Amino acid sequence: KTLIGKGGTGIGYLDADGNWSDKSQLNPVDLEGKPIEPVLSSFSAPIQLAEEISIEDYLDHNIRLIYQLEIDEATHPLIDKLKSGAIFLFDYSFRGGLEADAGIMLINDDEEIFFLVGDKTNVSFKGLQQSAPVATDEGETTDDEAGLMDFGMI
Repeated sequence: KTLIGKGGTGIGYLDADGNWSDKSQLNPVDLEGKPIEPVLSSFSAPIQLAEEISIEDYLDHNIRLIYQLEIDEATHPLIDKLKSGAIFLFDYSFRGGLEADAGIMLINDDEEIFFLVGDKTNVSFKGLQQSAPVATDEGETTDDEAGLMDFGMI
């Protein structure tokens, strides 16, 4: 048994039997138990901007970082592609690690180029769950109104 004194903190790794494990013995796996291949830093090699996405796909991302980019050449082919409405999606990892973030490149109406970092969200619209209110005659009360207290009586 290992005890941590009052006010102390620590991280320990235990196997399925409750035995202490060394961090070097651990291997990253996904939810299905398949090994996860680590990703390299995006700065270790050029990034190919091959995958274009729609504005709807872009809006499905939760963006947490925004960078404004400058390109030296005003006639760069990338600028023409972005001006035509292209939005590029690519894997981005600052330092490398187990998972890459979503990198997105786009341009605004003022021809400023932006690089955004985020994650794809899993939000979907299912429909309205609330039914429409029922109109009643002025003298009638609904079940909801019958249970309300009339503060004019106090």
